[in-house]
Amino acid sequence: MSLTIRAPLSAVWEACTDPGLPVENSPELVDARWEDDDNPPGLGKRLLGTNRMGEREWSTVSTVVEWEPLKVWSYEVDGGGDSASQWWYRIDDHQDGTATLTQKVRLGPGKSGLTAAIERKPELEETIIERRLAYMAEAMRANLEAIEARAAS
Repeated sequence: MSLTIRAPLSAVWEACTDPGLPVENSPELVDARWEDDDNPPGLGKRLLGTNRMGEREWSTVSTVVEWEPLKVWSYEVDGGGDSASQWWYRIDDHQDGTATLTQKVRLGPGKSGLTAAIERKPELEETIIERRLAYMAEAMRANLEAIEARAAS
């Protein structure tokens, strides 16, 4: 999912690398922060997250696997040995005061709550995946709009 933003490139980067920003708009993510706030974020740094859906609450540990300031960063969410998901932010600077920010996600190959839901109801696998992807797309749209609002202010 992408959004073209009219704001300084540095402001877009600062907003998209703030792990707390998505908490403001997410119905699931209730806390996210850098593990070590005393050092700048970058390759190999870890993010700690807390999610809640209904009565279920869980924590995640993610590791930054790509970090190119003002251009791209991504992190993998630990899924018990393999990545449960990988999230990317990419900024394409148009050199005219605008930049296109893209956020995307890859699910798996490690285990996640999605894996558990499918294991409980394998006959609904397609529906479960479609609903989760739609839910994530809506969350990414809200996140991009929040990044735009913060970067433009």
